[in-house]
Amino acid sequence: MSKQDRLQNCIFVKTILMFLVILGHSAAFWSEQWFTENPVYESALLKYLYEWLGSFHVYTFVLVSGYIFAEKMSGGGYARYIPFLKNKIRRLLVPYAFTAAVWVVPISQHFFHKDMLYLLKKYVLCIYPSQLWFLWMLIGVFAASWPLWKIFSENVFAGAAAAIAFYCAGVAGVVGALAISAVLMKFKITRILIGEKQRGS
Repeated sequence: MSKQDRLQNCIFVKTILMFLVILGHSAAFWSEQWFTENPVYESALLKYLYEWLGSFHVYTFVLVSGYIFAEKMSGGGYARYIPFLKNKIRRLLVPYAFTAAVWVVPISQHFFHKDMLYLLKKYVLCIYPSQLWFLWMLIGVFAASWPLWKIFSENVFAGAAAAIAFYCAGVAGVVGALAISAVLMKFKITRILIGEKQRGS
């Protein structure tokens, strides 16, 4: 399978996962974990659907994002750190600002009637910004993954150990760690395969 085919497959998987995240958040209204009131109509099916989707959709999305990043890095992309980071921040902050302005803040105000200081802390200073935490997590993952890729490029054992450590952190619940693990693991596998080809040539 070519690199382009792998990237297209990953984009397809990410698209499916986006729909699953939307479906999971929609079903969350029946989970008794959102908002202050119980749903008018109870649905055990939607409650279990929310719990089931929540067990993997975000983690898998982050894992695939890490793999795509690693594919591009191994192909010589993202050569300079600052332009790369600026691009990622711009691409993630625009949807953050839009979603906060048209959805999250109005809904929060409708249900919880918070004051302006609370909203500024939560959505401007980004201290636990509700479901938008995901975008800030991705910024942190990308900011960490690029230098880690460079640091471990010459040390196979350190890179493999770091990949395993981040994977364990991801399994323990640190979502962003899975993406960093995917980046480092993809890099180690690529290095091993390149080494095998060179020895066999």
